[in-house]
Amino acid sequence: MNKKSNSIRTWWKKPKQSSALEEHRQVSFLELFYDLVYVALIAQLSHALTDELTMHGSFKFIFLFTMIWWYWLNGSLYHDLYGNNDIRTRVFTFLQMISVVGMAVFASEAFHKGAIGFTISAISLLVILLFLWLRVGYHEKKTKIFSNLYASLLAINIGLLCTSLFVKSPLNHRLWFATITISFLAPTFMYIFSFFSKKMNIHEFPQASAALVERFGLFNIIVLGEIITSAVSGSSHVEFNTKVAILCLLGILLAIGIWWLYYDFISHRKPKKGGANFIFWYYLHLPLTASITSIGASILYIIKYSNKDLSANVHYLFLGSMVIIVLCIAILYRVVDEHSETSKYLNNNTGGLLIISCIYIVLIFIEINMYQILILSVILLFAPILNSIIKNHLKNSQN
Repeated sequence: MNKKSNSIRTWWKKPKQSSALEEHRQVSFLELFYDLVYVALIAQLSHALTDELTMHGSFKFIFLFTMIWWYWLNGSLYHDLYGNNDIRTRVFTFLQMISVVGMAVFASEAFHKGAIGFTISAISLLVILLFLWLRVGYHEKKTKIFSNLYASLLAINIGLLCTSLFVKSPLNHRLWFATITISFLAPTFMYIFSFFSKKMNIHEFPQASAALVERFGLFNIIVLGEIITSAVSGSSHVEFNTKVAILCLLGILLAIGIWWLYYDFISHRKPKKGGANFIFWYYLHLPLTASITSIGASILYIIKYSNKDLSANVHYLFLGSMVIIVLCIAILYRVVDEHSETSKYLNNNTGGLLIISCIYIVLIFIEINMYQILILSVILLFAPILNSIIKNHLKNSQN
């Protein structure tokens, strides 16, 4: 009986203690597998945005993206803090993935005939997360207050989503908005609570580990891949000619430019110490990732309808997204820690990024065709890169 009991404990372990967090842990294949399912869901939102490139469609995209991105962060943070390399962790990760797939199936029609299926899938995901956080509070007394309070917020969201199943539109959408608001403000609320609570030490507030920082970077790589996929997908809808080939090339160069800026500025750099910096770092990644996704939707639309006059909505969506991306990278640079490997090519170029974002804002109000916008965007993205490479070369030559 003891052997059997020990065997069960081996593959069905308690949640890992947060104090046992491995500083130099690498992201596991299980976490990458989990992220890929979310990217499939985000791809559905991107395609839905392409099909409805209006203010209303953009609002629905932001609405659902915020909900989904928070679910991803929730599962990722839990795995980083309490996940083990055991069967239990795999089972609950796979159960979450099944729920996310359910959400992906109904995502494109989430505001219409797919609302019930999308909501039920979201509820099942939150129920799994609720059980996991309650289990943490049960086994780890040190963070019981934090875990149970967070679980309470999850329970409120579950209750609101369940209620939305029994009411008609637009009341059900208002309940969704309430859940998103709670989700969005949850980290801030938890930080404020830990700051003023006598029972909870502010230093026990979760921090971004090296693995979580890497996880954010890898997730953005996968989302950047959606821009490449959009370029390929768009070209399959039209006759491939020189014009389409140039548009595809420009789309790919945009993805490369965004990658270069983000992974030289931000990647593998943890936010500065303190819960406030972690929350700011977390919040900035939401509009950054959403804007990268909307760039993919814009590229798909531009290439797919390259033989027609493009609407002003594409103009606003594309340039607005570029403003957000550049601004987020510039601000994130000031939030993360500096180290000896900081930005080989882009060190101290945040001022240039702020100027570039202002140029993008000016372009929003100028009537200009998409060819010119894409070319200017590529030039603006690569200008600080080339400038820093030249400066770095001259500095090395002098040494």
